[in-house]
Amino acid sequence: MSRTDLRRIGEGLTEVPAELRGRRDLDRLDLSNNALRALPDWIAEWDGLRVLRVGRNPLTRVPASLFTMALAELALDGTALTSIPAELGQMHTLVHLVLGHNPLREPPPASLGALTALEVLDLSAAPLGELPTWLRGLHRLTTLTVQRCGLRDLPDWLTELPALRTVTAVGNEIDEERGYQLEEQQPRLMIVL
Repeated sequence: MSRTDLRRIGEGLTEVPAELRGRRDLDRLDLSNNALRALPDWIAEWDGLRVLRVGRNPLTRVPASLFTMALAELALDGTALTSIPAELGQMHTLVHLVLGHNPLREPPPASLGALTALEVLDLSAAPLGELPTWLRGLHRLTTLTVQRCGLRDLPDWLTELPALRTVTAVGNEIDEERGYQLEEQQPRLMIVL
């Protein structure tokens, strides 16, 4: 069966089109920049889906069925979510996770530390204050984006993450000299402040 890459970007959709239900040929689905407030419970019927982008929608919740999907990429950026469900940590196949620019009232849950396949993580504008220690277990992480997260420092343990190459921490109160120190400790690492 051939796989399908479907984009319905910026069309003003207020709900996921019913004709998509039961589509088993979907590999990638991009519903970004619409007016979706929720995703349907039947979303898990897309068992072949690997990439789901629903960023920049006024989503206030995501269905529990989402967390049973074997996605490689999930983009939930710029939604109206005020918290990240702990169940997101059950999505062990995720390689690329974008959670930036949501009006979160609390930091993302520690359960995200179980996402050991992650290579790219964007937590921009999350109320972190400091980098969560659960990030230390993400040994495949290559790119971390934590812009405008209220950070005052970056921990030394970032240099111990074996795959980490880029940390983008623009819009925080981190001294530029600190970025240079970490880059000196680990020459493969680039810190963007």
